[in-house]
Amino acid sequence: MYLGVVSNTITKLNEQTLERYVSISLCDRANKLIKITLKNAKEFKIGDLLFVKIDEDGVYNFEKVLDLVFDKDSRLDEIFLFQFFNLID
Repeated sequence: MYLGVVSNTITKLNEQTLERYVSISLCDRANKLIKITLKNAKEFKIGDLLFVKIDEDGVYNFEKVLDLVFDKDSRLDEIFLFQFFNLID
């Protein structure tokens, strides 16, 4: 399981249809940054934290970390994020 973050959104007009793409950044086990693009993932917005699970078939499964876990008025500091990464690992 990995921790990812929605880093970018792109909206394109394709054949009279608006399509929204979401870019997700995550770090693999070799600490290499990977970017994954999802089409029409309307439930995700920039800054959302995601649990990313990769099946044996190489299929990525995304689950949004609940907004209730974090206080919307506080900022996540670096120490908290390192602790969070260690817990996930």
